[in-house]
Amino acid sequence: MSLDDPKDIVFIEQLQSRIAELEDFQQRLENNAANTVEMAEELAGARDKAEAALRESEKYQREIETLARHDHLTGLANRREFRRAFDDAITLAARQGALVALLLFDLDKFKIINDTYGHPVGDELLKFFAETLNDATRETDTVARLGGDEFAIVLTGLHAAEQSTIVAQRVIAALSQPLVLEKCMLTSGTSVGISVYPKDGQDPEVLLSNGDKALYVAKSNGRGTYQFFDNSLNEKAKQAHIFESDLRMAIVRNEFVLDFQPQHFAGPTARGCAEALVRWRHPVRGLLAPDKFIGTAEDNRLIIDIGRLILAGACRECRKWHDLGHDSLCVAVNISSVQFGEPDFVEVIEKALTDSGLEAKYLELEITESCLMDQSDSVNEKLHQLRSMGVKFAVDDFGTGYSSLAYLKQLPIDKIKIDKLFIDQILSDTDDLAIVDAIIKLGHTLGLEVIAEGVEQKEQAMALYKNGCDAIQGYLISKPMAPDTFLDWLSVQGQTEYDHGLSVPV
Repeated sequence: MSLDDPKDIVFIEQLQSRIAELEDFQQRLENNAANTVEMAEELAGARDKAEAALRESEKYQREIETLARHDHLTGLANRREFRRAFDDAITLAARQGALVALLLFDLDKFKIINDTYGHPVGDELLKFFAETLNDATRETDTVARLGGDEFAIVLTGLHAAEQSTIVAQRVIAALSQPLVLEKCMLTSGTSVGISVYPKDGQDPEVLLSNGDKALYVAKSNGRGTYQFFDNSLNEKAKQAHIFESDLRMAIVRNEFVLDFQPQHFAGPTARGCAEALVRWRHPVRGLLAPDKFIGTAEDNRLIIDIGRLILAGACRECRKWHDLGHDSLCVAVNISSVQFGEPDFVEVIEKALTDSGLEAKYLELEITESCLMDQSDSVNEKLHQLRSMGVKFAVDDFGTGYSSLAYLKQLPIDKIKIDKLFIDQILSDTDDLAIVDAIIKLGHTLGLEVIAEGVEQKEQAMALYKNGCDAIQGYLISKPMAPDTFLDWLSVQGQTEYDHGLSVPV
């Protein structure tokens, strides 16, 4: 090859051009390889992100499905999931020849607690109840919140209907104890209605309806109990609904009347007090004592309107006593925790006093221990507002509740009333006498007057006065009397002179 030969020169140039092309091709290959690696890495990253997004989507889907089947507050099955589980339980029981029990619950006093303490406490109570139901059941059972304070349990694989009572009793016992929630001590409770497949129905709707009837009757029987459905409950539930309707009409017609039972104070005193006791003059059933209708009134919050009528009537009667010369007598009125929990309770008291013209110092409100155990700001504020007006307070049925020193020391209480339960046996039971003596000493240590309820024998009265009791109330002094009869009684006895030979030598 000669560099002078034109052909060789052309060949060399072509060879150099080819080499340049190959080098350029090689560079492109190297660049493509780098791009390919980069694209592969980007693709892998995108795949990882897609997989993470898919996992997140599946997580959200599971959460959505869980929310669709469960109550967001308690975590229990909701109504929709309950119906699915109930249907499945009945289908399985039909194949196996087993029983299924449906237990329906609702919480006693839930609306009162929610209104008095606020929704946070109400929510904590619902969660506590949910935990109680879970603790009382097996994994094979279904626990559901149907809405509000309504709960249900489906018990599967039962061989006898009575097995369901074990669960009912566990739950009732757990709710019967005082609870501390959000630093508030409160009492609730629950009632239970039970229907059983296949005896009480083979269709979920029928079983639910029958369980509801059993629950209604359980509540009507005094709450804190369970009730199995039977065919007779159809009539009982019907009668209970009629009774509730009658009670509503009784408010409109003001069919309530007051009797008055005097209290007797030891030794000469210018004081005197009579407790107002309500009766319902039913147009068909006649005169009904409070234990026949107050429970129904509280369950349906009718006690709020009935309480207004009682307060107004009691204040009017007491003002009448004053106008007739018995101007040192006061009147005591029982107050339901439902009434006390109402936001306008103080205004209701003010109106009763203003309308009647009665001075506040002659009105004494008897409140249960469970009501006073609430240390919330609203309760304390109501008590102190009324105390500043001159209204007095007595703790009713003392000894049957908590008998805690805390509220006696902190709240404006004037009197404690020892329950009849402890008085009945003080002549024969040294333990009851010791309890009564301790309550009297406790009350006096805290500067409170002590009254014994349900005194029927002179010997009981003498024993009570000997132990320092300030006053007694019961059939020994007088049965509850209609207003006119009470006035006649006052005119005979004299408001400061009646002692029935009960004076105790010092």
